[in-house]
Amino acid sequence: MKRFVLAALVLGLTAAGLRAGPFTIPVYINSGNVTWTNMPQIDAYAFINLGRFVVDSSPAVFDFMNVLDYTNRGTMIGYPGFRFDCTDDFGTRRPARQFVNTGSILAQEGFIMLGYSNMVAPTYLHIRATNVVNAGLLSVMNAGSLRIEGDYVNLTRGGLAVESMASYMMANSYTYDENGVPISFTPDNAVYDNYWGIGQQDPNDPGPINTTRILQFTGQGVNAQTPPHYVLNKYGNRYLTAFSTFVPSSYNTTYAYTGVVDGLTVVLTNFDGTVSNVFVPTNIYRQAVVVGLNDTNIQVRTRFSSIYSRTDFGAVAVELSAPTTNNVTGDEEINSIYFVDYLAAETNLVNVANEVSVPIATGRPYMYEIWREMPGVFRLGVNGNTELFRSIVYDMAFSNRLATNFYAGYSASIDYIQSRTPAVPGASPTNLPGRIDIAADKLDLSMTRLRGMSAINIKANHLISSSAATVDAPNLAYDLSSTNGLLTITNLAKISADRFYGSLRAWSGLWTNQFAIILSNWVWSADGTSNYFSPITNSVDCGIHCLILSADGMISTQAVVVHSFTARSTNVVVNDGLIVGGAFNLDAESFTVNGMLILTNQLVDWVYTNAPTLKYFTNNGSISVYNIANYGYGYPGNQRWARLVNTGTLEAVGHNIACDEFIDTGNMVTRADFLLTGGNAKLEGARQLTTGDAHYRLENMKLRNATINAGRSVFLDVVNDLSDSGVGANNQISVNEGFHLVRKPNTGALFGTTFTTTAPRYYSISHTWAAEDRGAKKDGFENNAAIGRLQLRLYPYGELRFGPPIDAQGNPVQGNFAMYVDYLDLDTSLLSDPEAGGLVIEPGLTVYFAYANAPAEKLDGMFKGRLRWVKDFAGPNSGIDVAVHVGPNSYKTIRVNRALLESKLIDSDGDGLANAYDQWPFDGPTLGPVKVSGTPPTVSISFAAAAGATYYVERTSSLAAPEWIAIATVTNDAKFGRVMTVTDPVPGLPEGRERYYRVRYNP
Repeated sequence: MKRFVLAALVLGLTAAGLRAGPFTIPVYINSGNVTWTNMPQIDAYAFINLGRFVVDSSPAVFDFMNVLDYTNRGTMIGYPGFRFDCTDDFGTRRPARQFVNTGSILAQEGFIMLGYSNMVAPTYLHIRATNVVNAGLLSVMNAGSLRIEGDYVNLTRGGLAVESMASYMMANSYTYDENGVPISFTPDNAVYDNYWGIGQQDPNDPGPINTTRILQFTGQGVNAQTPPHYVLNKYGNRYLTAFSTFVPSSYNTTYAYTGVVDGLTVVLTNFDGTVSNVFVPTNIYRQAVVVGLNDTNIQVRTRFSSIYSRTDFGAVAVELSAPTTNNVTGDEEINSIYFVDYLAAETNLVNVANEVSVPIATGRPYMYEIWREMPGVFRLGVNGNTELFRSIVYDMAFSNRLATNFYAGYSASIDYIQSRTPAVPGASPTNLPGRIDIAADKLDLSMTRLRGMSAINIKANHLISSSAATVDAPNLAYDLSSTNGLLTITNLAKISADRFYGSLRAWSGLWTNQFAIILSNWVWSADGTSNYFSPITNSVDCGIHCLILSADGMISTQAVVVHSFTARSTNVVVNDGLIVGGAFNLDAESFTVNGMLILTNQLVDWVYTNAPTLKYFTNNGSISVYNIANYGYGYPGNQRWARLVNTGTLEAVGHNIACDEFIDTGNMVTRADFLLTGGNAKLEGARQLTTGDAHYRLENMKLRNATINAGRSVFLDVVNDLSDSGVGANNQISVNEGFHLVRKPNTGALFGTTFTTTAPRYYSISHTWAAEDRGAKKDGFENNAAIGRLQLRLYPYGELRFGPPIDAQGNPVQGNFAMYVDYLDLDTSLLSDPEAGGLVIEPGLTVYFAYANAPAEKLDGMFKGRLRWVKDFAGPNSGIDVAVHVGPNSYKTIRVNRALLESKLIDSDGDGLANAYDQWPFDGPTLGPVKVSGTPPTVSISFAAAAGATYYVERTSSLAAPEWIAIATVTNDAKFGRVMTVTDPVPGLPEGRERYYRVRYNP
């Protein structure tokens, strides 16, 4: 069978167009162990590794000749890597036919690298084949490049990894002059010097240090403040610097170590004449370490070590670590930085030059070191032997407050990428070393684990799936398409990535102070009969070492930024959180966000060119645009989106929305102006918060349980229907600079909506309303943009003005306009006298109300008749149900105007009692005797008529199935109640026939 397969392989070479030489073998198979001692040159049509294949071709990657098909089921390690493609004898490169990996392929760094940020041989793993299948592990080192190109790329269940930063094997090695004085050092990888300085504090410039201010203990923690100290930077500038850091009690990262250097034994005489031998220290030391952090995910440990010390003090080593999980292997990783301070333990107080800092020379104090792997000084050190106490660097018993100390100062930047490209304009982080590049026609990322230390770039004409994939990289670039009509972006981006980097600032000081110990001692007379107190005073030298390390600039996570995002399909769905910091392009009809989308200041606005073919937009997550979000707005030819649905959160400085259908059940936050224009809008459960103006230019608008809060004004310009769902709609519209009904809609009312307007101190706030003036009649509330509740709020010297609509030039539109309000809620300052100031109703507008929080009769007619009470309207907010008699022992419920019911002046049933005092204020009118007189006979009906009430007199000939016929409508125009009479001729009434009369009115 194997011979048949190999023969078939050879027969297919001509079709592949391969120009191979006579030495090309059909297949190379390794089932054993290949190392660099027996490294082969492979010239074969097929390569199969079943064992261990380790080669070192530094500085170039290991290359193959004439290989069409690659298969790895074992382990391959290349120094500095591999290139898997097909290169013929003429050096022409083309894609291989097939690449299959179910084992491990690792690109490792050789021994010819410099560390720091410059490498001679960075690692590479490049795969270029028509068909690529990887279910195993592909890995490069921290500054490497992993690239896959193919027509069909199946990475299901595989892992692609760029490794974390490793320590440089020659880190913190030194060169010395002929006198043994250190002159230069080799730093660890990606540790960059910012400034450095060392010396003795000059008593004149900058002056001695005030030791009382270095560590200040508060109730919340410890504030550490360095004294001013001179440093050098990479530009050769010498300058003073200082910094402070705060350590809260809740996250204590302070440490201390104390000890005794020397002492003596003193013989003391006690009061009773006995003697005691007491050891008294004459020389002690104290070491204080304060480590400041902003990122509490960073863990801190400190060790003190005398093993590496040339003095009585110990060296100090601080570990900063940030745990994370390697998503490719599933293992926990600890990214660590070790800062070592030898100031108190070393006698060479010099700066040393950085051997590999190019092109500008930098340096570091000789007594400072930064490591990526645990150094011996930390491993062999011990914990502090006491807590950091208040008097550790300054005690009230000390002889001196000021000191001229030895000091060291230093700042460094720590990166997580071993090598970065120069910072030139237009350079993208997606081109950094330590990245993964994938380019495929068809790509399957199901259950794939991807980890790029700097970036991951993926381009696919058809993304088959990314189900259960994990992607870990701080910088991303995606150009993705789907040919089946649905492109789902899921498991391709996280909000943040664990990367340990930032900046450190360090200062350490070394000085000496003194204090006295007073020992109790008694002196006895020679005869032993008397004694007197004679204390012994002993002077103690106290050596003090203080390290202040500010790791406030170190962070353990950074935001993941998608620097370029392109998605092409009929329907595009984003389930991930995307922070887009560059190009954003959609070629789709429908776009749905279930995760998060943030457009940063690199993109600024959402404009139509970002999504020129989009018609349907749905947000179920959150979308934030740095500046203006033009959703469907600004398209050529005044085109607009078909539908926008928001159930999540939309946020931008400004929103301009144009669509045929707008549905909002979520939140919208606009930090400037909001514009919604188009066809139908439905706000149900929506919360729209706008700092500026909110404009609604629509055909139809419906609201339910919606909140519109505008920092300035709300403009309603609705053509057909403006309505809510009634009294239970619970809508809130709040403004600080007025609201405006630009035009009267054809139909609709807002009985379930509360308008709240506020006039700040000294501000005059204008409102306009374009509803029809139908007089003080209840039909004015029908299909006339009536308001459910109007709340007026005033600050001192503020003013609320209501007027007719204005034209484009700002002039009032001629005509009579009205605002119908079901419930008028006046500010408390207006209750006593609304006309005294604070409220203005301009000519051209009449405000009609059905109920108010002030007596309606008092308000009615104010502002020269431009404030009117509509007492015959009982609306959802102004009406109340009351019982009336319909017979001797029967009742029914009718709905009446609440203000009418509460009136102390109006007697609706004409019984002589005002409604407020009448138990049955809306019973039928009191009828007098019915008289029949004259020829032909005439019926006279008398009844008590209330002032201003209208009565309807009707008759019928049968009560079994009555058909009431109106015979008279009369109104009592008097200002008081009186008896009114209506007559009805009854000529020719047949004998035995009856006629019935009734008098009714509408309360």
